[in-house]
Amino acid sequence: MLRAGLIAALLAGSATGAQADLLYAWSQYDRDGAPVARAIMEAGDACPLLAASTGRIRLEPRAESPPPGFAEVTVCEGLIPEEASSASIEDLAIPMPSVAPQTIVVLGDTGCRVKGSDVQNCTGEGIGLAWNFAGIAAAAAEEAPELVIHVGDFHYREYTAACGANCDPANLGFTWQSWKVDFFEPAKPLLAAAPWIPLRGNHEDCTRAWRGWFYFFDPGPVPEGPWPAACPSAEMGEDHPDWFYTGPYAIEFGAQRAVVMDTSYLQHDYDPTPDTEVVARYREEFDKVAQLAGRDGKPVWLLSHRPIWAVASYSGDCGCAPAASVTDLTLQTALAQSSGTPLPGQLPNPVTAVISGHIHLSERVAFSDGRPPQLVFGASGTQLDPDLGTTAGLNADTLTALASLKADPEEFIWSDQFEYGLLNAAAPGWNVALRTLNGRTTARYALP
Repeated sequence: MLRAGLIAALLAGSATGAQADLLYAWSQYDRDGAPVARAIMEAGDACPLLAASTGRIRLEPRAESPPPGFAEVTVCEGLIPEEASSASIEDLAIPMPSVAPQTIVVLGDTGCRVKGSDVQNCTGEGIGLAWNFAGIAAAAAEEAPELVIHVGDFHYREYTAACGANCDPANLGFTWQSWKVDFFEPAKPLLAAAPWIPLRGNHEDCTRAWRGWFYFFDPGPVPEGPWPAACPSAEMGEDHPDWFYTGPYAIEFGAQRAVVMDTSYLQHDYDPTPDTEVVARYREEFDKVAQLAGRDGKPVWLLSHRPIWAVASYSGDCGCAPAASVTDLTLQTALAQSSGTPLPGQLPNPVTAVISGHIHLSERVAFSDGRPPQLVFGASGTQLDPDLGTTAGLNADTLTALASLKADPEEFIWSDQFEYGLLNAAAPGWNVALRTLNGRTTARYALP
């Protein structure tokens, strides 16, 4: 879908037709940093009108046809006019972008984990702590945010031999039904609350839920032609780079800039050695990040699903690593090789924070060597990772990992609750609170 085609589709308010079946609608930002409206319609329905204060626009189908597994729905999209003060689709108000949002919700890793024998309590009637992304989304919507950042991993309901009371087999697989139950239905109030910046997580990479990612959320157009039978992960996307990853792009918010980096594909990211297959690719990505971040000195948040410097924890039964260890050595190696950084291993000076998910905990890792803090918001619904210590203090493996990262253990903040991040502007920076679905604050800290 070309932007020129969207602008040409601007109507003078004359379009008519039968009321279509709108299932979900939201707004997000494209690769040019422009706000777009997206809508999910029942299959067979024409794309609806976006009724903006400046006129009406006919949304266009996002792809020539739905991908396999998504035949029940049609995804439509269109640019929100820059001059518009309001917009709606079939009487559903579409969140409008804020020039300088003052309240931001950050969340991630939201789906219910079903993979082999690892089955989370998705129904609330099974065994274990109940999945409640719906509660997280509703609580976050009550904060009246002006922007929502989802740091990736939307889809978790993959496969299992035995659901039991914990899940419904009809909701598993890389299909519309699984995306609907795992994300869209519980996220509905938060989709209506504010524009989104969605990040692609490893659960949306070329081995997993990539079709749903491109159909619903990728900031670029769906490549023309039929959907490929498989996403080209083994070839690192050389044949179809647009399917494999999205290059870094920037979104402007007044005095603040966000730079989005796709770190969805990376093998063995908790290993004690880097993944040499992708170091060169991510070195190039960091070079592009530096160009976007350093062009005018404006403060920048780097948004990446995988954290660059964080502490990952394990159940202890895989035999692959200590109970807690450093991540991500591949990204650290690529960053050290980047030509766009002031010193090896450091980000450009305008970057004031790295905001990520992937680890199923909340973390703030702080440094004294000029690196920006690493924030992790990966505990918004999916099965939580083991904790990193006790009330008496951090465990030995956590302290070793922090020492390896050259991070200050006294400044390390972590939480193992289901929660989201709430960022409120407070000159000259931001106040960050970790909030649970019942409104409890588990931690607070300042972000310069």
